[in-house]
Amino acid sequence: MASFRKPCVVVGGGVAGLTSALALRRAGFGVRVLESDDSFNVRRMGVPIWGGALHVLDRLGLGAEIRKRAVPITQCEIASLTKTLSVKQRLSKVVARFTLEEYSQGSAADAYVLDRAELQQILMDALPSGTVWRNTRFGGIVRAPVGAPAQSLQQLLTVQVLLKNVREPLRVETPLLVGADGKRSLVRGHMGVASTSQMRYAGFTQWQGMVDLTRLILENRMTRQQCLETFESTTAREIWGQGGRFGYMMMWPGMLYWYCTCNAQSNEVFLRPFKPKLLERFRDWPQECIELIQACDEATIFRNNAYNWASSDLLSLRGEREMMRMPTFRGRAVLVGNAGYSFTYNMHQQTCLAMEDAFALAQLLSQYGLKDNIALRIYSEDRIMRTRAHGRSAARLVGIARWEYPFLLRLRDRILDKVSSHARLRKYLSLIGFFEAGDLPISPISREGK
Repeated sequence: MASFRKPCVVVGGGVAGLTSALALRRAGFGVRVLESDDSFNVRRMGVPIWGGALHVLDRLGLGAEIRKRAVPITQCEIASLTKTLSVKQRLSKVVARFTLEEYSQGSAADAYVLDRAELQQILMDALPSGTVWRNTRFGGIVRAPVGAPAQSLQQLLTVQVLLKNVREPLRVETPLLVGADGKRSLVRGHMGVASTSQMRYAGFTQWQGMVDLTRLILENRMTRQQCLETFESTTAREIWGQGGRFGYMMMWPGMLYWYCTCNAQSNEVFLRPFKPKLLERFRDWPQECIELIQACDEATIFRNNAYNWASSDLLSLRGEREMMRMPTFRGRAVLVGNAGYSFTYNMHQQTCLAMEDAFALAQLLSQYGLKDNIALRIYSEDRIMRTRAHGRSAARLVGIARWEYPFLLRLRDRILDKVSSHARLRKYLSLIGFFEAGDLPISPISREGK
C-alpha cells in the first residue's frame, strides 16, 4: 500500500466518523476528524449492536469493552395489539418469538444494547489525542485549476476547513475525503451525487425516550415484580398495532430505552410537550406502553421524521435502478453510513451498517491502496449490493407494520402465525445484521479487471 504523509480527512465525529478514523488508522493511514460540535452533546438513546457491527468492534480491539458495558440481547419478540371489550384491558399477543442462542446452535449470540453516548465515548477514547478537530466545519471541496497535472489530481484533494472565530477558511490537502456526516451530508452535496432537497417524507414519524424503572416503582405505577415480568432485561420487544409500532429494550440495568412510530401526514405539526400527543395516540395500547410514556421526562423525548430519497421507491424496479446509479464515491471523496445511502433505515440498524461501511472501506484501502481508485470502486459496488437488499427487506417489513385497516391487521397476524419460526428468525436477523459467518458481509463480486 502506498503511504501518504498527509492524513485522510473524515467529516463527522459521530459513530460512523470515529469508526472510520479507527479503521483507517489500523490500515496505516493518518486521520483528521472534523467535528462542528465542541462539547459532543450526543442524544442519549439505546443502540442495538448486532453481529456485523460487533465483529467490527472486535477487529478494532473494542469488543471486550463493549460487552462489559452493554446489556446482552438473547431474545426478540414481535407482538400484535389485540382489542378487548374492556377499555382498561389492553393486551398484546406474541406472534413471533425467537432466541438468538438457539439460532447460533448453542453458542452465545452476539447482540447487545448500549447507550449511544457511551459507544461514541469508547470510540473517542481509542483515538490518539488531537485526532478530532472540534469546532471545525467542512467548507467544501476546492476545485482544481484548469490545466493542473493529471497526476496531482489523482494524488491529493484540497478541502476547505472552517474554524470557529476565524474568518478565512483553512485549506487542507488530503489523499482521501470521507463523508460521515449523516443523511444531510455536506460532503455529498459538494460531490454532486445527490442533494438534501431530493429527500421526501416517508409517511411516518418516530419518538424515542428513556425511563428509569425505579421511577415506575416509586410512583406506584408498577410493582417491582410487574417490572421484572414485563421488562425482561435480555429481551427486545416490539408491538405492532394499527398504523404504528412500540418497542423497548434494556439499555443498562434499570434503564429502559423505548421508541414508537405512527403514520402521520407530512403537514402535521408536532410541538412540545410531546407526552399528551403520545398518550392520546397510544391510549388503546398495552398498559406498559402508557406507563413508559407517562414516566418519561419530557426533556428526554425526541422526535424524528423518516425520509427517503424522492427518486427511490425501494419496492419498485425503477427505484432499485435509481439506487444503483447513485455512487458512494467520486474522485477521492467517499461516503460512509447514512451519508451514502439513498434511503433512510427505520429498523434500528443505521449505526451497525455505518460501522460495517467504515471497516469495509479501510480493509479495501489496506489491500488495494488508493491507486486508480480501485478500492473505492469495489467498496461502492459491494456496499450498494448490501444496502439494496437490506433496504428492500426493511421497507417490506416496516410497510406491513404500518397497515391500518382491520382486515389487513388480521391478515398480517395470520401470515406471521403461519410462517415457521426459523423462517421468521432468518428474515429478521438478516435485517438487523446478525451473521453466521465470521467475516463481514461484503458481496463476492469479481475483482478482476478493476
